[in-house]
Amino acid sequence: ENESTNLQAALDQLPDDLDSLILYLPNSNLALEADFYSLAIMPEIKVGIQSNQTSGSQTLKTGENTYINVSESGLLKASSGGEVSSKEFDFSEKSIGYFVQGTASEMKAIDAAINAIREVYGFNFQRTSSLDSATLVFSEEKLSKSNPEKLYFLSNSLAYSESENQIHGFDDSELVSNARLPEFILEKFLAFSGVEKAENPLNEEALKARFLVKDKGLNQQQANLNEYLLILLLGTLILERYLALKNGI
Repeated sequence: ENESTNLQAALDQLPDDLDSLILYLPNSNLALEADFYSLAIMPEIKVGIQSNQTSGSQTLKTGENTYINVSESGLLKASSGGEVSSKEFDFSEKSIGYFVQGTASEMKAIDAAINAIREVYGFNFQRTSSLDSATLVFSEEKLSKSNPEKLYFLSNSLAYSESENQIHGFDDSELVSNARLPEFILEKFLAFSGVEKAENPLNEEALKARFLVKDKGLNQQQANLNEYLLILLLGTLILERYLALKNGI
């Protein structure tokens, strides 16, 4: 479970008649994974002290004069200049092989997605017929063994794996219909390569805007309705029993 699910689940455990609530959160946009959280009252937000060491955005080099910056929200921005974060993020002279094992339509969809990534961001992806030379592997079959230096997209495997380099249940058709296949592949590849979102401090107001107060009036109306329905049900049962006894049933 992610932190977003855990936080909302914890908020759901709180009683609706709270007088006050204080939430202590790290001073970072990464503290809240969900766009919004719902709870009974508006909390008082306490943020951690910002570190003197700010985490800058990472820079990747994908061409001779092509640089990609990772923003605090995880988005990529292309530029014609910059300074690469580390040699691991210099992809300008790297050919990134990918291997596809599937139907012709699946291969066509994956090729189109990879080409879109190449054209927009400059990564030198090249399809290969050799599994050994591939960094990205798209396969329908389960793995008897895996290479930690390869990233696997497995479509016919729903098994849970603790390995970060295996994406199980990969459904390219659904991602194609949602026009998310290039984004999905690139996101997983960057995570596999060690690219992370930057820590971006948020102020109290920005954090508070992520919390929505439940409508207590609607909650009370629902509670009253449930009580009324319960009384009605009990009344029906009593009346039914009374008529049954009266008729000797």
